[in-house]
Amino acid sequence: MLRQVRAGFDRDTIRVYQAYPAAIADPAPAAGRFVAPFSFTRMTWIKPSRRWLAHRGDWARKPG
Repeated sequence: MLRQVRAGFDRDTIRVYQAYPAAIADPAPAAGRFVAPFSFTRMTWIKPSRRWLAHRGDWARKPG
């Protein structure tokens, strides 16, 4: 199966976008990894751009 990751990149950085609710996003940096309630069994995908992510999140007006 062919899989692709489309991302903005240069020689030093690869940038992808992903969105999580605060209950998942806030503890992750402190732990240095994803912790509960994050689930590795739930399907997720990398978002194609920051603008697409903002649109899908109703420009930060969508609950959660």
